[in-house]
Amino acid sequence: MAEDSYVDHRFYYEQIQSRFRAGVGRGVDLEQAAARVALAESNLTTETSNLHDVASRYLRVVGEVPMQKPPRPDSFGSGDAGPLPAMRWTWRCATARPSTQRSRTCARRAPRWASARARSGPRWRRACEPAAGSNFEAVPDQRREVIAGVSLNWNLFAGGADQARVRQQTSLLNQAADQRDRVCREARQNAGIAYNDVVKLEEQLRALDRNVLAIEKARDAYRQQFDIGQRSLLDLLNSENEVYTARRSYANADFDRLFAQARVLAAMQQLDAAPGSARTG
Repeated sequence: MAEDSYVDHRFYYEQIQSRFRAGVGRGVDLEQAAARVALAESNLTTETSNLHDVASRYLRVVGEVPMQKPPRPDSFGSGDAGPLPAMRWTWRCATARPSTQRSRTCARRAPRWASARARSGPRWRRACEPAAGSNFEAVPDQRREVIAGVSLNWNLFAGGADQARVRQQTSLLNQAADQRDRVCREARQNAGIAYNDVVKLEEQLRALDRNVLAIEKARDAYRQQFDIGQRSLLDLLNSENEVYTARRSYANADFDRLFAQARVLAAMQQLDAAPGSARTG
């Protein structure tokens, strides 16, 4: 579009220059045309520089030089079938967390006693301890004593290690639950924003399309009127700039809608399966 705008302004400039040299044109018209040509050339230089920057970024991300005219999908899905499943998916993701957390915690608590028994087990100890002395243990004339018995040592909780593991697992599960909640909220938010963007941009594109058609018709009428002297050169150049601005706004909104559709599919984890998309490896 920047190239087309520059070519059109250059064409008008050459026409005005020919008229001026023939003595039927005004010098002020020639200066106005020259100024607009310089502005169009500046816009073309800016867009060319932007193209070089994004081409370098594409090479860094993809690893290949971009094609001169890369294929562009018309749409990443459309209608009500696309965005609505994304909302249901994010809601299911958020509501499935409590049951998953409870099942994992119970699974960790269940083998606590069994693991303690299997790991340590009861330890048996038999003891027989004789003792002797005068007035032993403050009993008159007591000389000796024999103690016999059996001791049982059973570390049921493995020194608290099992309980510590349960507490650790519960803490990790709580952290995972918080992480999942955050991801679900972000996914639901991104899908909702992208869906609203798609709806808004589709309405905006219809209005911009009507705007482009109307301005192009006005520009064509200005050309004819300028040729017969009913319009000034300034009117014609302004109409050309309006056409360029309107076309640029439509192109930006068109690609913004495409990106919004891609964000909806990304939230649904269906971007790779969408028509017109391909995985680059």
